[in-house]
Amino acid sequence: MVPRSSAHTPAPLRPYLLLAPPSQPHSLNLVTSILGTSPSWLVLRAIAEALAKDDERHAAEVVLGIPLSTITPPSRLQFVDGVTALFSSTSPPAAPLPSPSSETQPLPPLRTATLAALRAAILPLLSPTKRTLLVLDGLDLLPACTSPAIPAHEVSALLVALRSRAHATLVTLSADSALSVPDTPLGANHAAIVALAAHQARWVLQVRGLDTGGARDVGGVIRVGRGGGWDWGEMGGEDGEDGEEGGDDGEWLFHVGGDGGVKVWRRGEGSGSG
Repeated sequence: MVPRSSAHTPAPLRPYLLLAPPSQPHSLNLVTSILGTSPSWLVLRAIAEALAKDDERHAAEVVLGIPLSTITPPSRLQFVDGVTALFSSTSPPAAPLPSPSSETQPLPPLRTATLAALRAAILPLLSPTKRTLLVLDGLDLLPACTSPAIPAHEVSALLVALRSRAHATLVTLSADSALSVPDTPLGANHAAIVALAAHQARWVLQVRGLDTGGARDVGGVIRVGRGGGWDWGEMGGEDGEDGEEGGDDGEWLFHVGGDGGVKVWRRGEGSGSG
């Protein structure tokens, strides 16, 4: 199990990582990062918040990265490997996809690196009757590593289709300027993927390093702002789950400790909020 301190969510960030209230189903939060500032600590805390209560919610994690099976029993978390098919010269063995109620059998990796394969692997795990958190970690890796590159509008359409079956969706994308050079087809496509995701997002959380370079006691900066999917007309739209007051746009410094614990604070306040 992950140590309690490792998954503790700093109070200033909790409103943005809570599941959206029942009045706002199918919401999307976007996390962007740059090389050298991994957003894994933020994704971990979003999952921990979704799994914090002992009820019948089913959290499905669909990640282009490593599984987090040590956090919770597999009955509450599912993992789809989207990387093996990208870089393996041989196709993984075929295996039947389990139903959302499966508790013991690991899910097979994708056999082909296509959006159709990703969609077919994820949709059976999502149930409109459950408050499912869907996590797509590093979704931009798939279109970037296929030839020809998957168009941005197809990636956006996939997000819409998956969101419609999940209560909430969290997507992580790279936002390095070198990846979004408009003079190249790949760069223009990547920039469009990020822009289209931000247009759908309720919150956009940007993780980056310090402008002045590295520091021993500061890991980087996290900036939070409303995305194009924010519903300004929703009554009580700034209230999170369980009536907790929602956050506002803001920026904090953060530091990830050796034990995985995270502290965040505003500039000038000094480190201290964990």
